[in-house]
Amino acid sequence: MQWHRFQEPWGRSGPPQPLDCTASPETAGERIPVPSPTRPIDIAGAGPAGLAAAIALARLGHRVRVLERRARPGSRFHDDLQGLENWSTEDDCLGELASLGIEPNWWMQPCPAFDLHAERRRPLTVRGKRPLYYLLRRGAQWEGSLDNALLQQARGLGVEVRFGCAAAPGDVQIYAAGPQGRPMGVARGLTFATEHDNLACLVLSRAIAPGGYAYGLVAGGHATIGVVQVWRFDKLGAHLDQAAEAITRLHGIAIPAEAQRWGGYACHAIPASAVREGARCAGEAAGFQDALFGFGIRMAMVSGALAAHSLVHGTDWDTVWRARLLPALRASQVNRMLQDTIPPAPEALWLALRTARDVPRFMRTLYGYSLGHRALTPLAVRHFRNSDRDPARRRAG
Repeated sequence: MQWHRFQEPWGRSGPPQPLDCTASPETAGERIPVPSPTRPIDIAGAGPAGLAAAIALARLGHRVRVLERRARPGSRFHDDLQGLENWSTEDDCLGELASLGIEPNWWMQPCPAFDLHAERRRPLTVRGKRPLYYLLRRGAQWEGSLDNALLQQARGLGVEVRFGCAAAPGDVQIYAAGPQGRPMGVARGLTFATEHDNLACLVLSRAIAPGGYAYGLVAGGHATIGVVQVWRFDKLGAHLDQAAEAITRLHGIAIPAEAQRWGGYACHAIPASAVREGARCAGEAAGFQDALFGFGIRMAMVSGALAAHSLVHGTDWDTVWRARLLPALRASQVNRMLQDTIPPAPEALWLALRTARDVPRFMRTLYGYSLGHRALTPLAVRHFRNSDRDPARRRAG
């Protein structure tokens, strides 16, 4: 397949420069007290949600301070490729982010197609009339990653970012400090340089990724192969090896011996309230994550920026996030329940995508809160409650 590179992947300001991501001795380990009216607005977390909130606030004319307990942005990630989904609204996701004050100054690759491999089905190339998602890189290792680009954008607007600073919800106005509680999904992966052509593939196989999926991504000479398991966390290393073997066989990609192995996790929840100790919670700190395929980056940035606007304008945060995010969160819970409990679900998804005349529209329907989703929501809530409590489904391996 042929992809066209985003015309201005770095934004108007040119390629990001190397960043000083070290904590200063004066701020390392500092805990910030409850802010007074004369202090800047404090945000916990320098991930996509926290930095999006900081950027939005700075553009609205406020002094902002971001407190990050780690020493670098994106420390959870390993220069792996991830996707910024572009199907859940009719408008392009970059337009929504721009309307909230977030400039797309990170490297990205628009992806209008991917290959779907489902058990007992032939390979299917799924194509959209517009990018289905944008590939980007995560972590602090590469200067063009989403994490480094958002940090540069925030600092360019005068945001103060302190690394090595822990902050509780009661210390800040916006809390975006990453996943809270037990993980719902765990990932293992490989990242490496390659000369292989651009590639995006999704593998739905209970043998390779029970309760989850495997994927292969290549863009700009950089590759990621991963396996994600939901609820069932055993034998992850073995399943990664199986996924790598399958993707190598299907697409002919060569995996070098020096490929970097990594692990990650994600949390999903629908909170009764996304306010904790007076702070507006955003991103995975609030549980905002796609329960089906883990496309949570857009949700993180949108929730962070919306939390900032809610804070400035004095609107009720629970009302704001429920209006924009709750339908997609509920729908993703139902989708995950169907994937977990109905054996032919992967084949049904393959058939639906094969016959869809407009793939983005179908994906909006899949992620929209339809009458069918509404009817199945009580069952999905019970399924999530039971799955989260089952210790036999949470063995790590």
